[in-house]
Amino acid sequence: MSMKGRPVRLDAIAHWIWTILFMLLALSGFPMMGARFGWMFGYDFGFADFVHRIVSVLFIVWVFLALLYAIKEMMKRKPEKISWLPVGKKGFSRFTFFVTLLLIFSGFLLWFHPLIPYLFGTFGFMIHEIAALVSIGSIVWHIYVKRYILQDIVKRK
Repeated sequence: MSMKGRPVRLDAIAHWIWTILFMLLALSGFPMMGARFGWMFGYDFGFADFVHRIVSVLFIVWVFLALLYAIKEMMKRKPEKISWLPVGKKGFSRFTFFVTLLLIFSGFLLWFHPLIPYLFGTFGFMIHEIAALVSIGSIVWHIYVKRYILQDIVKRK
């Protein structure tokens, strides 16, 4: 049981789905930021782009499902039970949700980059890259802040 009296299983599964999707997006996105990261996909930028697009669709579907679940929980007046969602009362949740929306919006601009005006595409690249780097930084912060969970696991053994 978690501290709030719920099984940890749903929280843990949801958290790891977020983690896996984001890490796949980050790993496939780095090669497109510049050739210095091309080694991550064997300098096959087309494959990195393909992986990034497929995973981004899965990520957007996951965000949509999480939002539906959050709305359902908020209608029941139980938002404190959904700490793993990108929405909620805590500042980190709001920050994560805002950056997630920025990534989705700017990614949408990039998806259609050849078909949209150059200025919008350039804006999309800038926002997407900055939001991605901020997200990676916030994940490092998140891991640092949540390190006590690992310490608790080690103490229990």
